Amino acid sequence: NILWRRIEEKVGSYCCSYRGSLFGTIRRHTWSCLKGQLDKVDTSTSQTELAIWKSSDKVRWWYKNLETSDEDNESLLYQIVTKVFGKSATKNNTFVIKACVQNMLDPEHPKIEMDEDYIISKLIKYADDESNNNDSISVSSDDY
Repeated sequence: NILWRRIEEKVGSYCCSYRGSLFGTIRRHTWSCLKGQLDKVDTSTSQTELAIWKSSDKVRWWYKNLETSDEDNESLLYQIVTKVFGKSATKNNTFVIKACVQNMLDPEHPKIEMDEDYIISKLIKYADDESNNNDSISVSSDDY
């Protein structure tokens, strides 16, 4: 399908342009925004320890509630997006950060490193949801 090829090419090049330092920035700001609510893991964490960490109730809760607003009407996703891109962040910026944070927290994904295939598949899903006018993807109700 030509449309899907175009989406994959656009999303793939967009994602790949964020390699390296941006992924590190997203990871750093994610830990900062979580403020010790999760034990910190990184690429040196063993696969066994990482699997245990990702299967914990706390990590699963954050994975499922990335967009749940707190008492200040700010979600974890919103906090990370504004730390990385500022208040003028675009939806595309938000989608990239959401995909990266889900990559870190997804109990079904065995890695903590940024996995381009995983991130691209998430971005394609978000683009599909957006084209179907799915309003479930937002940072904060006040922002869009």
